[in-house]
Amino acid sequence: MIDTIGILMIIPKKVHQKILQRSINTSRVDKDTGEIEFEFDNFSTSHSWNYKVLFKSEDHCYQYDPDLKKTFFSRCLPFLKFEFSVPKIMQGHNLDSSIAIIESCFKVKQAFEEKYNVVLPGLDDWHLYRIDTCSNFIMENESQVRNFIRYLQRFNYPRRIKNCYEDTGIYFASRHNTLKVYAKGAEFKKHDALKYKNEIERKQLQKKADCILRIEVEHKNSLKYIKKKLEEKYKKSLSGLQGFMTLYDSIKHIYLIEEMERVMDKFLCGVKSKVMKNLDVFVILKNHLGNKSANFYYAVYMLLITQGQAEVKRQINKSTYYKAISIFRELNISILASDIEKTDYFLDQGFPEDFSLKMNSENKYYQLPLAA
Repeated sequence: MIDTIGILMIIPKKVHQKILQRSINTSRVDKDTGEIEFEFDNFSTSHSWNYKVLFKSEDHCYQYDPDLKKTFFSRCLPFLKFEFSVPKIMQGHNLDSSIAIIESCFKVKQAFEEKYNVVLPGLDDWHLYRIDTCSNFIMENESQVRNFIRYLQRFNYPRRIKNCYEDTGIYFASRHNTLKVYAKGAEFKKHDALKYKNEIERKQLQKKADCILRIEVEHKNSLKYIKKKLEEKYKKSLSGLQGFMTLYDSIKHIYLIEEMERVMDKFLCGVKSKVMKNLDVFVILKNHLGNKSANFYYAVYMLLITQGQAEVKRQINKSTYYKAISIFRELNISILASDIEKTDYFLDQGFPEDFSLKMNSENKYYQLPLAA
C-alpha cells in the first residue's frame, strides 16, 4: 500500500554541520538553464541488501510573506529530509506492498544515527511531505500484464493527458497527483535486478515481478491540501512544518485506500474491466434514466466501445460527451470492456475477463499489503 515516503524534521545546527561535513552531494542540473532539478546526499543503511536512502540537510527554504504575498527562498532553521521506499527498507524489495511506515522510519533513524554519530528527533517531530501509495495486482504471467496495459493505452481519458511508455506503462500527471500503471517486471529488470548478486534470488524475484500489474499514486501537493481541509473540518490548526502534517497526524487522518481510489477514479473512466453484456448496460441505464435517455446514452456507449472515444468526441458535442462519461462512472458501467466483437477489437483481450482493480480482499487479483 505504501512505497516511497518523504520525511522532514528540524535538527540542531551542530547536527546539520556534522552531516554536511560527512556528506557526498549528488545533483542533477538542467544544462540549458543551469537550475538544479534534483539534489540529495546519499547514505547506505546497515541492512544486508544495502538499500540507499536519499537525504539532504538544509538551512534554506521557501517562505511565504503574507504582507507582500510573495514567496522567498531564505535562511531558516536547519532541517533534514529523508526519502526512502518503505517495503525496500522492510523486505529488501517492493514486490510486496507494505503498510509498515513507523517500523521503517525507526530502522532508518537507527541506521542514520549509527553512521553519522548523531541523535535525531523522535518520530513525534517527523513530518510527512511525500507519500506514494501503490497496489499490486497479480496475474498469471507478464503477457497478461502487458495486454492489460495495451488495453488501457487504447483509450482517451476525459480532461486528462495520458503518457504511454511502449507496452509497459501509462501515466497521468496533475498538479496534485501522478497516477502510474505499469508492468513491474520491466521496471524491476531495469532498476533493481542487477543489485542482486545471488542469481537464484534474482531469477525468483524477476519471475514474481513479471506477474505484477502495478498501480502507483504519487501524492504531491495534495498533502498540503488535505491538511488544509482537515483544519477547516476540525476548526483547529494541526501541527506542521513547511505546510505538512506530522507523521503521526498524517497516518491518523489520511485514509490511504480511499484517497488512492479517489485519484484512480479521477483519472480512469472506470476501475472495472470485467466484460459487460450490452443488455445489462441498457437495463442499468433504463432503470436510472428512463427509456428515452437510456436509448440515447446506450447509443453513445455502443459508439464508445466499438469506435473509441476519439470518434465519440467527433460526433457529439463536448458537454454531452463528458456528461455521458460521468453517467457511466456514476452507474459503474465499464467502458474498458464489453462483449462487442469487431474487426480491430478482439473479444479475447489476453487477460482474465473478470480482472478488477478493486482494492479489497474479495478481489482475487489484489495483493493484500504486508504489516511489519
